[in-house]
Amino acid sequence: MAITFTNTAQAVSGNQPSAPSFGDRVKVDWAGTYTTGGDDFDPLPAIGKGKTIVFIPDQLMSDGNLAVYDRANAKLKVFEFPTSVGPATEVAGSTALSGSAELLVLTQ
Repeated sequence: MAITFTNTAQAVSGNQPSAPSFGDRVKVDWAGTYTTGGDDFDPLPAIGKGKTIVFIPDQLMSDGNLAVYDRANAKLKVFEFPTSVGPATEVAGSTALSGSAELLVLTQ
């Protein structure tokens, strides 16, 4: 599957000039079929090299699925909610996805 992403906004915070924190909004668009285990995801080229990803919170996608960043493997995984009461499960491999999400990427 191919995912594309663009940086849509940035904010700087932190009270230590030597270690500022950044909050970037990165728009992610999916096109094609999902790869079991997630798709490679490295937003740093879009937001600026030399930063370290601190945290990317889970985000609902436009199609109702949930985008989850797997930091250990640098992957973006997609989960679905099969029922209103059941737990979210990873989307099956080869599932066609066309949703998008705007992720908050916290870096330092």
